Amino acid sequence: MRDQYAGDVSDLLKFALLRALAAHDRSLGVCWYYNPDHDGRPDGRHRDYLNDLKWRGLDPVLIDVLHRLPYPTAVSAIETLPIWPAATWFHRFPVPRPKQRTEWREKMRRDMERADIVFLDPDNGIGPPGPRHATCEEIALLRRPGRAIVLISFSGRQAKHVEQLSTWHRMLRHKTDGASIVTLRTSVQVRTALGRAVPRSRWFTVIDPDQVLIARACAFASKLDQIGKCSTSIDFAKENMSILSETPRDAILRLMGLLEKALATRTSRGIFREQLEANRAVFSDVSGISQARSVRNRIAHGELVPELQALQARAVLDQALSEVLRPQPEPHAIASRATYRESPRQGTMAAAAPVRARSIPRCTWVYFATDSAEDFAATKRIVTELGIIVRTVYNSAGIAIANTKQIRVGDSILLVHGGGDRGLAYRPMFSCEVIASEHPIPRFNGFSFVENRHIPQLQKSTYPRDPHFERYTGIAIRPLVDLDDSDTPIPRPRGNNAIRKWDEVF
Repeated sequence: MRDQYAGDVSDLLKFALLRALAAHDRSLGVCWYYNPDHDGRPDGRHRDYLNDLKWRGLDPVLIDVLHRLPYPTAVSAIETLPIWPAATWFHRFPVPRPKQRTEWREKMRRDMERADIVFLDPDNGIGPPGPRHATCEEIALLRRPGRAIVLISFSGRQAKHVEQLSTWHRMLRHKTDGASIVTLRTSVQVRTALGRAVPRSRWFTVIDPDQVLIARACAFASKLDQIGKCSTSIDFAKENMSILSETPRDAILRLMGLLEKALATRTSRGIFREQLEANRAVFSDVSGISQARSVRNRIAHGELVPELQALQARAVLDQALSEVLRPQPEPHAIASRATYRESPRQGTMAAAAPVRARSIPRCTWVYFATDSAEDFAATKRIVTELGIIVRTVYNSAGIAIANTKQIRVGDSILLVHGGGDRGLAYRPMFSCEVIASEHPIPRFNGFSFVENRHIPQLQKSTYPRDPHFERYTGIAIRPLVDLDDSDTPIPRPRGNNAIRKWDEVF
């Protein structure tokens, strides 16, 4: 991956696929196989998709974000976009010379330790250990039970694609011991530097997918076909289908039954179609659900349904059921225990009220907003209207505030309010997600300068400007769960740091 290609149509395809595979329940690791140098080629930057409305059918959220991406851009900027699952890790160290490769790949393995899906993005697919290739040894190193490896590669011109694909699958099985292999083949028309339209093939191979990921890959291929901007096929290594312990047809009957029950619970009156329409906003693919129900009816009446069509319907239903049953952020039961904090007035150890056993969404961070700046209602209004937790990045000595450089886009924050001169107990306001801002602060992931239109509002408050930038700054967020009605007191650890890791508090 090189900066010169960041944001082109290849990125659209691979980011959309990764978002479809990870969905809401898989963590993701991205190994860029980064090359900081320009390769000297005049092509790249194929961004015509931004001006073609048909591409929006693939992933409208992704298209909107990429449309705002500045030109030219860099791989580092891609990492900050609000397109990634909440749990995403990146490895962007430049590909080294062969002698340093062992240390480099060990670092990559450690960086990917917590990822359920790992994506490899070399310039030229699999090959010898050079700057343009990933190696089979590196794939084998990254494999583990329960993890899928996704790899981009490119077809050659020396043989028919079907023959190349068969050889490709055999090689991967032999050299990586992959238990199952699925390849999504795509071809899209791009314009060369001379303005000529030519087809460009990109293959996305998934090694060790479970049946859910296979179904999601099939659904993604079907969506690509429907928009008509990219010819697509999905191919299975012959040995793969043994992993489908439940046939796609059986899964369709099971999932549709569960979906019907879930909809009946949400909207008891009316037939299935009316219940679906009543909950349209819940689902990302209402027409796909209707088509899947038609497939289900054909199966129920004993008709034969093509395997690929059944897999696609199964993926749609799997996604629909996850959407209608989508959980809130992971609850964390706060144990009932007595906590102690230093009284700001007396300077003595005073017992705080016991923390009640109550479910509060577990987050990455806890942010302690104090009553000294604004009261609870004013703080909530300001944070909600600005989309920012207002705070300085640097202190008066020019040193970065603790944990400001550790926060990342996609992290979650439990915002609590209290303390101040009155020594109020801290109580939850809402949980929120750190997002990418249109006014980012360099070197501070997730932090933002306050827009000029909001400055007069902050000038009337007691929020300070950042002493280094002499501007209002803060953490860019979007609220997730409103906790205004919760009276659960939150213990603040000793020290002045307002930004705390979750495990420091609970």
